[in-house]
Amino acid sequence: MSILSDLFNPTGRMARLPYAGYTILMYVAIMVMVGVFFLLSANGGVALGAILLIIGIAACALASIIMQIKRLHDMDWAGAWVIALIVLGMGASSYPLLGLISMGIGIALFFIPGTQGPNRFGSVQ
Repeated sequence: MSILSDLFNPTGRMARLPYAGYTILMYVAIMVMVGVFFLLSANGGVALGAILLIIGIAACALASIIMQIKRLHDMDWAGAWVIALIVLGMGASSYPLLGLISMGIGIALFFIPGTQGPNRFGSVQ
């Protein structure tokens, strides 16, 4: 599979190692985007830098949601459970315990192994 298919196609499964690798790659990409924003801001390009940063972070957020869906598929769970993670994360500002639960589930996606062999979402790529 290609990187674009891995990051922007919610069908199929994603094992733990590719999930971890792509997650690290996205954090590095966000750091680079923030650096570009600061460079552009220092040279008077605040608007351009802000637009690029918003587009980049939105793309990373979408890719992150799709990767979580694929990790849930790997564990033979419906991808719709990612909505619960988003709601828990959004409630964290009012109820910090929800944020801890969401963070714990997010971390668990790195460590819980997927189902062995094919499942209803296909084989591991």
